[in-house]
Amino acid sequence: MGPGSHFQKVKPVPFTTFDVAAGSVREIGLEIRNFRNVQQFRGEVNRMEEHMNTKRWLLASAAVFVVIMVLEFVIHGMLLSGIYKQTASVWRTQAEMQRLMWIFWAGYLVFAPFFALIYAKGYEKGKPGLGQGFRFGLYVGAMLSVMHGFGWYVILPIPLALSCYWFAAILVEFVAAGVVAGLIYHE
Repeated sequence: MGPGSHFQKVKPVPFTTFDVAAGSVREIGLEIRNFRNVQQFRGEVNRMEEHMNTKRWLLASAAVFVVIMVLEFVIHGMLLSGIYKQTASVWRTQAEMQRLMWIFWAGYLVFAPFFALIYAKGYEKGKPGLGQGFRFGLYVGAMLSVMHGFGWYVILPIPLALSCYWFAAILVEFVAAGVVAGLIYHE
């Protein structure tokens, strides 16, 4: 047997990486074929690995942050301001909220890149970004809107209508964020 001959006549096996030092094989869907040597095998593995487009990820992160910031202002600062005034005893004063608002935005500065990262890692090449972004935003929005909208209804003495508005608002925000991520992060 010559060098690399252990790759000859091997039944196809799915795996992810090949560690020459340890000789380990893990799952990713690449089949072991008749490779002449380890370098040829590694070259095939490297061609199979997809690298994230960092520039598009950063742009998508910034766009997601802006979309959420704008929609938060429109939804909460304009559309729901009347119901917030009716339930003023539940909330901090306007001055307190303004003083602490930086924490809110810092949270979204952390959230937006992770939202875009999870989208990018699940992005399927060859499929339209718009549809994938919509679907991703819908999934995240549905998951978070149920928990947030109705969870706070249980904890705070707020009208059920406000809880339903929050449910819809969160769904809209994340669908919009997903669409923006999909339009920016694509082939």
